[in-house]
Amino acid sequence: MKFKIGTPERSNSAYFCLTPNIRWNDFSFVTTFYLTFCNSTDFSEIGEVKIGFKKQEVKQRTIDYLSDEFECLSDDFFSLGQSPEYYQHLNSLSNDVKVHVLSSLRDIAYDENIFEESISEKVLIDSLTRYVSESTIKSQFKDIISTGVALKKFGFVLNLDEDNEIYFSVIPNSKPPSNIHVVIGRNGVGKSHLLRRIVNHIDKADGIVTKPNGDDIRAYDFGQLLYFSLSIFDKPFEYVKFNDSKIKKDRTKKKYIGLYNTETRKPKDIGEDLAKEFAISLNGCLLGSGVRRKSWLKVMEHLQLDVNFKELSLNELVEIKDEETLVELATALFKTLSSGHAAVLYYLTHVVELVENRTICLFDEPENHLHPPLLSAFIRTLSTLLADNNGMAIMATHSPVVLQEVPRLCSWKLHHVNNERVNVRHPNIETFGESVGEITAEVFSLDLRKTGFYELLEKDSLAAGNVNHVLSMYENQVGLEGRAVIYATIKG
Repeated sequence: MKFKIGTPERSNSAYFCLTPNIRWNDFSFVTTFYLTFCNSTDFSEIGEVKIGFKKQEVKQRTIDYLSDEFECLSDDFFSLGQSPEYYQHLNSLSNDVKVHVLSSLRDIAYDENIFEESISEKVLIDSLTRYVSESTIKSQFKDIISTGVALKKFGFVLNLDEDNEIYFSVIPNSKPPSNIHVVIGRNGVGKSHLLRRIVNHIDKADGIVTKPNGDDIRAYDFGQLLYFSLSIFDKPFEYVKFNDSKIKKDRTKKKYIGLYNTETRKPKDIGEDLAKEFAISLNGCLLGSGVRRKSWLKVMEHLQLDVNFKELSLNELVEIKDEETLVELATALFKTLSSGHAAVLYYLTHVVELVENRTICLFDEPENHLHPPLLSAFIRTLSTLLADNNGMAIMATHSPVVLQEVPRLCSWKLHHVNNERVNVRHPNIETFGESVGEITAEVFSLDLRKTGFYELLEKDSLAAGNVNHVLSMYENQVGLEGRAVIYATIKG
């Protein structure tokens, strides 16, 4: 069966059409095609595939080196589908046809020998695997080709010391969803340090991050790691090394996305730099990939439950087809947003652009700048996005609102023992759907009773020694929880 370059047309003889996307480039490489199966009655969309060749240079567009019609690519070429859907759609064809496509296009997920031969090619590093990791190629894509299964359980164990370990795992289609895990505790207990520990050891065989069975982690056990933080007080580079997020053998892609410049390690210009980063990421979602475009539109549909999101001019951006215009208008729009809406769009657009199978997203205090309803909408939207892509998020937070959105077994409470050693355990209550008050009492009860109105009422109750006297002092302006403090202090 032949492959033809152009636009799909019905034909008495079935063939595969490769439609080039010459408007999109990956660091100046133009390699993207859309594959369609054509016959006399119908078209079957297969999906996006990138095709490169050995020693390809940035000025060399792949389309200029392909024949208008061909049966099989020569040995200098190699290809890679850009999403699970590409391989799932191939699976819907007969096995003979599927194998013909994969072998004729010299697919590196199908043939590991071609992958090993091509791993150091610049076009493969910069273009074909720009949004695809070694883990996705060797695990998810290969699994779909052989078994048709796209989503599988995955996880890892973080060993804090000989008595403390945290098991992070994702079970596809679980209810409540298990794609978001939360680490909560008071200031200074070590939540941010825990996130940086994961970054540092996710691809090292040193026993700190292991598989659930205790075996060493390999670099391709995970898609990539994304570290998000918009806190000026964060120290993202303390004892941590991020990389350029490009594929490299035996190394997990690690990308920092946030307020600091990874080269200068100084804060970025919030008005200019973050706005431009958002716009470039959005361009990758809307113009670079049909799959990511659909995903971003789905995310925006979820977020429009927040009334203020409906009032943003996001739909106008979706209609733009020119890259330069899109980046310019998206940058301008971002600058007009409130800090909360800007943070949510910045986070989720980057996740849509970069997420793949077994991606781990780390968020340090994502509640900053977000009011509770917007925070809940963000968490639920992120959970759906990660579930669709078999990804995981781990959040360090102070917010009981975040804990409301995840089950107890995905929640971890950090606290000090004897002011030194850190202990970690699940909360004693079910957290998913629980009230903020109950969660706050469970996580922060001892700290709360030493501060705020607790401290004030306890002090005055001890001095007065009489319930009515204390209530009179406060002119009866005390709620039920405050009255309980007064009674407990005086009667207890």
